[in-house]
Amino acid sequence: MSETSTPAELAPSPWERVRNALLDLHPLVATQVRDRLAGAALDARPATEPSSWFLPRKVGSGGGAVAKGPLRDALEAAWVLSAAGKVSMSLLLVEIDAFRMFRADYGPLRAETCRAGVEAAIRATLPRSASFVGRHGIGRFVVVAPDCPILLARAAASRMGADVLGRCETFTGSAHGLVTISVGVATANPMGPYAFALLDAAERALVKARERGHGRIEAIDLRGDHKRRLAAV
Repeated sequence: MSETSTPAELAPSPWERVRNALLDLHPLVATQVRDRLAGAALDARPATEPSSWFLPRKVGSGGGAVAKGPLRDALEAAWVLSAAGKVSMSLLLVEIDAFRMFRADYGPLRAETCRAGVEAAIRATLPRSASFVGRHGIGRFVVVAPDCPILLARAAASRMGADVLGRCETFTGSAHGLVTISVGVATANPMGPYAFALLDAAERALVKARERGHGRIEAIDLRGDHKRRLAAV
């Protein structure tokens, strides 16, 4: 073995290489992302402090457009890497069901504790270790997962829902009597510059999931010329 060779057991995993490439590609958000990938920054903050680092600013009236910022940087970086590797990319929008009602019934402190617990459940069940996760409005989260086929994304969404339900947080306004989440999943095979249609598809999938009730998952597959909608769970 030459002096420059790296033993297999010491070499970074494929997902560590993807994560490092993402961070190198967008150094301006690297320091924010590193802490949040590990979940350390959120755990260290007071429960009443909002996790606003990932909040997008919508532009226009549709198409999933997002102004420049950490969310758009993460979306574009994951898109570029997935396109280069000729692999799928998935986006998950996770929403706490009837969260505004929960906040009104139980107060802001309990609501923030609930939200932090859901975020912890999401981080514990990410489809890939290179995924980005952050808050995306009131009671909603976004997960950007490079190199993630739709079946893997749906499986992760199911685990997230089971984990949140397993926390047994009481919510009388829910059909289950407990806090639940609904998830909208969208998957594409990236080509060329980032297409905002991916975020738009995830939004539409989440709307469909909400229409079906609490604790639902809906997925939209944008791969190929035909846009296939998978059966809902």
